Amino acid sequence: MTTQMQALADFSLQVRKGNTWPLRAEEDQEGEEGRFWLAKIKDDPVLLGGTMTFAGQVFKVGWVVAKAQYYSLLRERGPETTRERF
Repeated sequence: MTTQMQALADFSLQVRKGNTWPLRAEEDQEGEEGRFWLAKIKDDPVLLGGTMTFAGQVFKVGWVVAKAQYYSLLRERGPETTRERF
């Protein structure tokens, strides 16, 4: 049986610059943008040699991190062309 830590480590080995991955935000972290996102990886992942804080989030030594651009689905619907994010 694979542990969550092993699954995350295996996943991190698959992430490469130029890949696009689907993501889901935690319920307590979803905002106006919605729960589902796509992340386009901008740089190859790196293993952190020290603790780092970015946008209020703490990343610890040994974490694998990568720069990414995030996209959410925005669609117009209805006669009033209401904009809705998914």
